[in-house]
Amino acid sequence: MHICREHLSEPFFCNICKVRYAEVGSHESEHPCNLCEKSFQCITQLEDHYLIHEEHHSKFCRICQRELDEHATKRKDGYFYKCCHNCPHEFDNKTSFQCHLYTHSKFKLFKCDYCGERFTLKGNLRSHSKTHPKCKICRKTFVDRNSLDAHCLEEHR
Repeated sequence: MHICREHLSEPFFCNICKVRYAEVGSHESEHPCNLCEKSFQCITQLEDHYLIHEEHHSKFCRICQRELDEHATKRKDGYFYKCCHNCPHEFDNKTSFQCHLYTHSKFKLFKCDYCGERFTLKGNLRSHSKTHPKCKICRKTFVDRNSLDAHCLEEHR
């Protein structure tokens, strides 16, 4: 109770799942799977669990009709690829394919410290963060240009 009341919006590192969260609130509660009876302490554990459901969602790829278990196919250029069974994207390596699966996830773990918008991938958060304007004098970042202008009038006349 103390953690939720006093530290809800502070950064938090979980010793169980070894992930740094932008805030305790995205971690310190039980996370039930809405597809089965299981529940998880860490949201990252729940996300990993959802991949199991996604893998068993269909026995066949909706794009190429191949069985998902034997889905790696060699292209003419020698690369192997995998088709996403949620959309028409194809990937030539396992890491890109696995990262892409998170874009279909309902969970957005990465929260912008400036505006609160959430993202499924850390790279998307990084790109988004660059859109927020910075004060050229003190390097403080703001939600939008109006907030920056108000800051400059107030702090740097």
